[in-house]
Amino acid sequence: MTEPYLHNETFLVGCTFLPLLLPLLSFVLSLLTSERYSWLVSLNAPFVMLISTVCSIIVLTSFWNNTPYILKIDWFTLGTYSITADIVLSNQSILMLVVVSAVSFLVHLYSIGYMAGERSIKKY
Repeated sequence: MTEPYLHNETFLVGCTFLPLLLPLLSFVLSLLTSERYSWLVSLNAPFVMLISTVCSIIVLTSFWNNTPYILKIDWFTLGTYSITADIVLSNQSILMLVVVSAVSFLVHLYSIGYMAGERSIKKY
């Protein structure tokens, strides 16, 4: 039996956008981290990618083998014309979301050891 929070549409939309926006947040946090605390970057980036991977897995388990779900977002309006952006959650797009976020997490995890002892670890 699935848990009730997996059927909450707002929660699922948030979990869909988090894997797309969390890497950007990690980048901004890495830029704002001072040189004195640059070692935090090697903990922050993989942790954020792990959250991104977990969110994409939640989306996968919630939408797998369902009819494609279309998120319509009003981008902007010019007079009577309305420009919208659509995000289609199909089996293929959700699976790619999981694969890309999981591989990104593994690359970040590997880079902790690879960049160990590096003076400019903040750049990683």
